[in-house]
Amino acid sequence: MRAYEFLFEDIWSDVVANWVNTGIDLLTVENNVNKFKQLKNKNLITGTEKDIQYWKNKPFDQFVAFIDANAAKLDATKGAKRAKIKASSDEIVLDDTPDWLVVVPLSKQASQKLGTGTHWCTSTRSDDNYFDHYTLDNLTSLIYIISKTTDEKYAIRFENKTGKVVECRNKNNFGNSPQFQKITGFTTKRLVTQCMSNKKWQEITWGIEQRQIEKAFQSPDVAYLYARDVIKGRFPEAEKLIASDPGSARDYKKFLQSIGEK
Repeated sequence: MRAYEFLFEDIWSDVVANWVNTGIDLLTVENNVNKFKQLKNKNLITGTEKDIQYWKNKPFDQFVAFIDANAAKLDATKGAKRAKIKASSDEIVLDDTPDWLVVVPLSKQASQKLGTGTHWCTSTRSDDNYFDHYTLDNLTSLIYIISKTTDEKYAIRFENKTGKVVECRNKNNFGNSPQFQKITGFTTKRLVTQCMSNKKWQEITWGIEQRQIEKAFQSPDVAYLYARDVIKGRFPEAEKLIASDPGSARDYKKFLQSIGEK
């Protein structure tokens, strides 16, 4: 299944396919199609142009020009219909502008609420939710960027220790960092820096890290996995413990060799 067949219902698939097959970036197509849907759903466009089949054999540039020409109508509706999104105690608000709410979910429940309508594994209400896995086990944090005027949402995940961005995804779970900055006006670097400077975030992540270190000393295999997956390097304090189990010691040695350490 191609990406556009997953993102768009049947009525859109052929139209999107025509544009994508001419070399137009899928994320650019998606962004403009979403704007078209908003205009149509709000009854801001009329005539044959509101029928997607009208655009089936039209150049993408013509479609974009039509969207841009009607964008002012959509902007005019924003002031009175901005979503009122309030943060709870298990969230950290990093920014709150007229158009965007930038928030860090601190619990699975908060992640599910804020990620409603997305395909994120950290927001699903099924047993396959990965929020705790990423934040507690892998020591990474999530930042959600939520539009107040559309249904657009983005998620950033970064390493707590280094601030390195692991991924940036839109609501359909596609990575698109360049489009993210263009659409939101934010950079991932700015938001991560802002998050890491937040005192509440620092206290919470320090506590999580301490609990992880305590757990790492429970057994040789857990200590080895902590070195491999969290520290991603040597774990001197636990090497005596790791050495007590031949299997863990062997795996630890191979891991260190793979990263160029002895």
